[in-house]
Amino acid sequence: MIIRHFTESNKAKLINECGYIDLEGCNAKRGWDQLTRKERREVWGWIGRHVWLTEATDCKTAANNSVAYEFNSEDIGAVRWQDYKQRFRNSKKKWKYVEAMDTVARMAGDNCNDYWLVDTRIDITKQLVKETA
Repeated sequence: MIIRHFTESNKAKLINECGYIDLEGCNAKRGWDQLTRKERREVWGWIGRHVWLTEATDCKTAANNSVAYEFNSEDIGAVRWQDYKQRFRNSKKKWKYVEAMDTVARMAGDNCNDYWLVDTRIDITKQLVKETA
């Protein structure tokens, strides 16, 4: 399946320079170790950090993100969000958070059934089409 990661053009420049798409909360200029403990716990403590991708040709929840990196899902070990999120069913709090995320996506006009994610950074040499920013 062809899936895309959307980002802003200024972040795409950093991605192209460092050669990878990092997990949420990090980029070539700001690593996980530079986030406050509060940021780590409150933002990513519920379901973890991932690289998010979509089957769609645009992503409304990623506002102002005009650059898309395309990958084959098998090449990067991507997992469908619909399958991945099932691991949170045993936690009422986490499942409530997951449902809220899906609601926000639908309200923005996205189809969360199109979402995929990866738990590790993605090497951009695995792109199907090279993007320039």
